[in-house]
Amino acid sequence: MRLLAPLLLVLAAACATAGAPSDTPLAGRYTLAAVDGRPLPTESPTESGVTLEGGSLLLTAGARYTLELVARLPGLAAQTATVHGGYTVRGDTLLLAADGMTRFGPSRYLLVRDGRALRIRDDRGKVYAFTRG
Repeated sequence: MRLLAPLLLVLAAACATAGAPSDTPLAGRYTLAAVDGRPLPTESPTESGVTLEGGSLLLTAGARYTLELVARLPGLAAQTATVHGGYTVRGDTLLLAADGMTRFGPSRYLLVRDGRALRIRDDRGKVYAFTRG
């Protein structure tokens, strides 16, 4: 689990700035499809030698989220890490407040919705593309 901590923190503690809002309801289950345009499995954008194999983001109508990531080091079994918390959408910004991380405040992401697709960008410019369903 220690291996996925930096990646989860990047996804749960980063900032972003621009995008286009949508009238599509945000609540739903999304599957991680690509990172920086590369389909999964792909190299972790935050941890050298780690392969990101999958992930999902569940956003509930009650403004709660669950982020799950599956990653693997060469020769080892895949590990799954999960973060829960609350979320808020303000225009083109998605704010994620991880449970137990109130000291740091909510993480801010650029949010782009396009039909069944959802893309979030962190403060490092990493883009995580999800598909709904």
